[in-house]
Amino acid sequence: MNFGIIGAGPAGIFSALMIKEQNPEHTVTIFDGNQKIGRKLFATGNGRCNITNMNANPESYYSVKPGDLSPVFAQFGPKQIREKLNSLNIPTVETEDGWVYPQSWSAANVVQILTDALQYAGVEVKNSVKVTHITLSGTKFVLTTEGAGKTKPFDKLILTTGSKAFPQLGANTSILSELFQFGHRDLPFVPALAAISAKGDIFKALQGVRVDADVTALQGKTELGKSFGNVIFTDYGLNGPGVMNVSHYFSDKDAKDYLLRLNFLPGNLSRQLDEYFYAHINRDYPYRSVFLSVLPGKLVEYFFKMWKIDWETSCKRIDSRTFRVHIKRLENGLIPIEGNRGFNFGQAAAGGIPLAEVDLHTMQSRKQKGLYFAGEVLDVVGPCGGYNLTWAIATGLLAGTEASK
Repeated sequence: MNFGIIGAGPAGIFSALMIKEQNPEHTVTIFDGNQKIGRKLFATGNGRCNITNMNANPESYYSVKPGDLSPVFAQFGPKQIREKLNSLNIPTVETEDGWVYPQSWSAANVVQILTDALQYAGVEVKNSVKVTHITLSGTKFVLTTEGAGKTKPFDKLILTTGSKAFPQLGANTSILSELFQFGHRDLPFVPALAAISAKGDIFKALQGVRVDADVTALQGKTELGKSFGNVIFTDYGLNGPGVMNVSHYFSDKDAKDYLLRLNFLPGNLSRQLDEYFYAHINRDYPYRSVFLSVLPGKLVEYFFKMWKIDWETSCKRIDSRTFRVHIKRLENGLIPIEGNRGFNFGQAAAGGIPLAEVDLHTMQSRKQKGLYFAGEVLDVVGPCGGYNLTWAIATGLLAGTEASK
């Protein structure tokens, strides 16, 4: 049987490897517009390759039009992905918070090993080849490539072209218009895992500050989504996983009432501050030191100015009611948001092929027999921390397994 795969990212790579594992006699050809496979994979985890996350589960992900992802994770969850990686000579290590990296801590090493694995398995990789058209010849798929004309017919086709995120790394979704002939419709892609643009004096005062916070995305009084993680104040707004994980909610450039609510006292930090303050409430102990115990100095200085409190103020000059007001302000910081910074700054994207158009037990199209999907081309996006690579690898493994049957 002859298989064609469009896209040589992680989803396409693992689809190809699974097809050959199921039956080495199958012929597999991967087409990709980049000069080398795994270009986006090469850049993940700041070059360290955060390849999966042990906390990834069906509820971890966002879709414009949600579907049940449990069939995918029932077959290829993080544990199974690590086992598959190990079988490819990519042993992994897990951090305390469940983030998983290759033991080499090198994305470049992972890409090279996968390149070698494809070659060893006999997969034909056509780099720097853009597929422009898909046609159906009987029950087989024929591809038209830029500059090289039509391909041989493929019995089955797996589409793993990714999304519009990071066009500077070769992202291209133009081929999706070819799916209209099969009855597929794609949802508009929305930038995700992007930095957020905002205005205000707070960013001048806090530029460079990093702090863990509970983050809530709002439109007016309507809560859009929540996250937790590191927040970085920049000259243009906010960055870091805490805000990147909710950035897809801020994609409408015409919206006027986007807000970000930051709780700078997540977990039990407010209780800690209670203990520190009430232990010194009637003493000359510096009030600033209560907050400096858990928060960055520049952030404490900013709020002291907002509260119009002298930096040298002692705890005995602050009553309990004022202290409670200060705690509430730190738990409910509202920041007007202009929007996210777009696909050039987005690590992923929501939107794409609707989940309702795909059988998530097999990754086969519900519209066209023999057509399969995997990875970011589907309407699924996860938070920072290896979740999107988990989805790409899991669906690639599943698509390859099922297509080869």
